[in-house]
Amino acid sequence: MQTDQQVPQTFSHVAPETDEVFSLTANEAVRMHHPVQGAEHILLGLLKQGSGPAYDVLISFGITYEKVWAIVRHMHTAQIGKRLNEKYTVLAIAVIKTAIMIAQQDPTATDAEPRHLLTSLLVTTDINIEQLFDSLRVDRTEMLVKVTDPSMLAKY
Repeated sequence: MQTDQQVPQTFSHVAPETDEVFSLTANEAVRMHHPVQGAEHILLGLLKQGSGPAYDVLISFGITYEKVWAIVRHMHTAQIGKRLNEKYTVLAIAVIKTAIMIAQQDPTATDAEPRHLLTSLLVTTDINIEQLFDSLRVDRTEMLVKVTDPSMLAKY
């Protein structure tokens, strides 16, 4: 039985591509010696995946894995009130749950896809993500319009 004190190890209602992003996210956190996975690691996972609508939108705005990694490696994810048994930060869990809710409202999706993760990252109030996008000089509203544009799905 899961209590509010326990963090789920997996999420339901996510597409296989999203599970792949979660795996890449975990790898990035380990690589940086960060004890938990934050929303910023999810962004790295999306970039590391290397394909799909979310990746295409990020690249179209000049956001590359190398640029994000250079910023994220200096972030101190562990400072966000962690418990030793947590896999994700509280804000990363909120991003994932929001992506699932966005997907449930999307008539073209059955499960949360990486593009829903990116959409959720763009609307989050996670200070690390806000600072990351600001330092990359990205207009999150403009990116949100592009990632939610149905024509982005046409080639997939």
